[in-house]
This record gives sequence, structure tokens and C-alpha cells, in this order.
Amino acid sequence: SLVPSPDFCALGGLEAVLGLLGHPWAPLRAGAARVVGACAQNLPGAQGRALALGALPALLGGLRSDPDPRVPPCALFAISCLVRAQPEGLEQFERLGGLEALGGALQSPQPALRARGAFLLHCLLREHPRLREPLCRLGMVPQLVAVLRTEHDGAHEHALGALCR
Repeated sequence: SLVPSPDFCALGGLEAVLGLLGHPWAPLRAGAARVVGACAQNLPGAQGRALALGALPALLGGLRSDPDPRVPPCALFAISCLVRAQPEGLEQFERLGGLEALGGALQSPQPALRARGAFLLHCLLREHPRLREPLCRLGMVPQLVAVLRTEHDGAHEHALGALCR
């Protein structure tokens, strides 16, 4: 597991890694997203810095439309680390259409992406009950039920948790 040093961010590492989110080579884009997520998850000051540097729009782009299947799950991991327990991150996420992108992740044929999407949705509903109404308007309940109709995988537990919220 990747745990960055506080020096990494202090020395401009976060800025360098964010620049790699648009790199032509997919493994580098996926790796950069994992590093952003690890920084945001393990270094609270890095969350705000990453948000201020525009990480969320770049990561949402990777989640929505990266042609390589390795990138969206990594982008969603980083997004999750930037928006959970982070009001500024959640506000940006909502404003940038992140809830809709989360619905797209739930419909993915990739089990890892569905599981990460269901996990984030469950966390957001637990932390922010006010999201129930907008998520229902977006058709999230039928999407969660559709997840439950797939072969059992890591998304099921979180999909059930989200439906119970």
C-alpha cells in the first residue's frame, strides 16, 4: 500500500503527479490517480491542495471517459478520497456532475469499478442524508437494484447498504 511522505507534497510532488493524469500512457494515468488518492487519504492537507489544483475535474474525466479499463477504478478511488469527509470536495463533486458519474460507475461491466462506486455512494449517503433526494431523482435506486441482480461481487454489500439509507 502506498503511503506518501508529507515531504512529497511540500516539495511539489502532488503538482507533478496531477500533470500525469492526462499522460498518453494509460498505466501512468492510473498510477497517478492512485498516488493522488493515497495522498488525499493519508495526508489531510493534501486533500485541500489537490482540490485547489483542479484534481477533481481531471479525475472525473478519467472516470467518465478514459478508454483504458485500468484508469476509471483508480480515478474513482482518488475521487472517493477527495470527497469523503471533505465538504469542499463534495461541493465540487456535486457541481461537476459527480453524482451522475457515480451512477455511470454503478452500470460498469467492471466489478472493481462497480464496487468502488457502490462503496462511495454508501459512504456519501451515510455522511450526507440530504443526498437521498437528488440521488433518487437521478434514478440511483434502480441502478442499485440492477447491481444486486449481477453475479455476486464486492459491490453487493455496499449497494445493499446504500439502499438501506
